[in-house]
Amino acid sequence: MTAAEIFGQSVRAIALHEGRARQARMNLAYNLKALREVNKFGLREAARVLGFDSSYLRRVERGEVAASGALLEAAAEVYEMPNALDKPNDSE
Repeated sequence: MTAAEIFGQSVRAIALHEGRARQARMNLAYNLKALREVNKFGLREAARVLGFDSSYLRRVERGEVAASGALLEAAAEVYEMPNALDKPNDSE
């Protein structure tokens, strides 16, 4: 295999990974917004309760930026999902 072929495969693998990461970010964004709306929070109110800037929360909900771990932890607590961030049990 030539260096160009190896490089081409690497570029394709990175693009595939980035595409999956973007899709995961968009799914999370949709779910965070849906949880906020189900809990009857406006964007500014949710940001205040979560302890984050409303512009940051807006960008997360649009999928423009990734949500921080701190935001996910706060959302799980505020939206009453205490086990949402637990790791799956390997014995199941």
